Amino acid sequence: MKFRILLLFMNFGKFQKIYTLPSTPPSPENVIEEWAILIKKTGGKLKTTCLVQALTLKYLAPEVHLRIGVNNAKGFEAHAWVEYEGKVILGDLPDFGFVPIWEMA
Repeated sequence: MKFRILLLFMNFGKFQKIYTLPSTPPSPENVIEEWAILIKKTGGKLKTTCLVQALTLKYLAPEVHLRIGVNNAKGFEAHAWVEYEGKVILGDLPDFGFVPIWEMA
């Protein structure tokens, strides 16, 4: 919810500057994938976007990689996902044709 409000009231450039400020220390490795599952389940019930879900996980676990990409195959589509230890843990899609345009490691 916090991220949804921030995105509504400021442009993406300003949000990006604020969001990249130093955050919390690294999370215990065993909980990151559990958080991803919980965020996905909760996000489905609250009807949050992939961007809000990805930002939430990045906030909780700074060591994950957040990516935002586009797919122009069927018109313009954008998508956000999170990778951890080389695999997508949040925001995976069956037909994943998104090209990353921005990432936050």
